[in-house]
Amino acid sequence: MILGIDAGGTHTRFILFDDKGEILNKQTLDTMHFMKVGYEGIRQRLLEYKEMMDSQGYETDSFKVAIGIAGYGQDSIIRENIELKVHSVFKEAKIYNDAEFALISALENKDGVFVISGTGSIALSRINDEISRAGGFGYLLDDAGSAFWIGKKILEVFVRQTDGREQMTELHGFILGKLKMTNPYEIIQKVHLENENYRNFVASLAYITKDLDDTLLFSIYSKAGEELAQLANVFNLDVDTKISVGGSVLLKNKKVSQSFKKHLNKNFEFVEAIHPVEYAAYLIYR
Repeated sequence: MILGIDAGGTHTRFILFDDKGEILNKQTLDTMHFMKVGYEGIRQRLLEYKEMMDSQGYETDSFKVAIGIAGYGQDSIIRENIELKVHSVFKEAKIYNDAEFALISALENKDGVFVISGTGSIALSRINDEISRAGGFGYLLDDAGSAFWIGKKILEVFVRQTDGREQMTELHGFILGKLKMTNPYEIIQKVHLENENYRNFVASLAYITKDLDDTLLFSIYSKAGEELAQLANVFNLDVDTKISVGGSVLLKNKKVSQSFKKHLNKNFEFVEAIHPVEYAAYLIYR
């Protein structure tokens, strides 16, 4: 049996496959991102899954495991700490950055480019098994076109509309209602009270507004798509190249997706991902 684990910033998803790639079991647990739960939290989350599956009669020690985990990037110290905790539970697990894991699944382990826009954003290129990246610097530095980036732009418009620097639109009243505020200045305290959940709170605004008909909102979405296209275009590919996308922003927000495709390099051939991210594990081991 082959276990694929997609360890993102919000959830950890586990899918168990047989040797033909058929799904046997699915589970979703809380995030194990080290910035939220610490390195020990990685081990605890994997143990939680292992104990749950063992209690159902599975022999988890026999699983072939591949995991895509957020934060597993270029920092050697972070990589070593993640590897230590993962291998303390699944000794032979193969570990990938979550974006590379998603690329393998979407492009069926072939060369191409993959762009993710969820809470954060990143683009990866794999050509002749060589991985290059653009973005992925995190919300404090960049994450252009991500849900957090969109949510931050929405909040900027909201406060500018509050004091008259922008013309009032439907967006202002919508945010007041959704956040259950009677006074727009309550947004100051509401944001500060989020503390460690600040990033997810801001990112959530990108999702709750995606169907709102608002001109200023459309301009934010359009710019988000353009920013994400720039991540892909930075690879300067001069031959036909397959490209696919992941993350809720590009998969569920039509305005962002349309803008993204509009601004892409003409050499890209868009490919719809047909498998779950965790399918990468099956492709790696088959």
